[in-house]
Amino acid sequence: MVARRRAARGGSVVLSVLLALAAVAGCGFASKRGVELGQLRDLARRVEGGGAECPMSLPERHLRPSTVDRDAPVVPLRTGGHGSDAAIGEGLPGDDDVRITCRYAIGDATVTVEVVGVTKGHAVTAFADDLKQRGDGGSVLTFIDVNANLPVGRASTLPGEPPAAFARVAAATGDVALVLSVGRAEPDAALPTKAEVERNAEAIAAALAD
Repeated sequence: MVARRRAARGGSVVLSVLLALAAVAGCGFASKRGVELGQLRDLARRVEGGGAECPMSLPERHLRPSTVDRDAPVVPLRTGGHGSDAAIGEGLPGDDDVRITCRYAIGDATVTVEVVGVTKGHAVTAFADDLKQRGDGGSVLTFIDVNANLPVGRASTLPGEPPAAFARVAAATGDVALVLSVGRAEPDAALPTKAEVERNAEAIAAALAD
């Protein structure tokens, strides 16, 4: 009987260790430095259901495409919806996961920044629906597989149009990432190159983690 109890306790300890290792392996490789998920949730609560101003402080110089005037104002995009919105848990893998979306009108361009933070796993998976609109299922799975372990602070161009880039953000816990996309407010508006959007996505990721 004693031997069986010891064996049971030993099996329980091994199982606990394996579960802990699995949780660490799927946590998105947090850097222990950078943006806090709790802070993102606090910001998200300001615009849940829709808000006018973006709750995040994003540098205008990294939002403004080179295809618009240098002094073009950066203002919330309120045509067809709210300038910003957010969700905590809803439509996301976990109840504590968070999504914040900010939309801007800059000259004849529209700019969208979507930030997602997840407590477990990889934030890139939360962008699957957006990716489906840009390519077939195979390209979506490939993008997620390739970019799940993208180095923190680096960006990768999304397939399809309009130009957009995915970037991982340094996070204290969990995994945080963003997608920056640039569209047209006018049909004949010029769009920046994908390389420029990728550079700006990296700059915004660095600013969020600072």
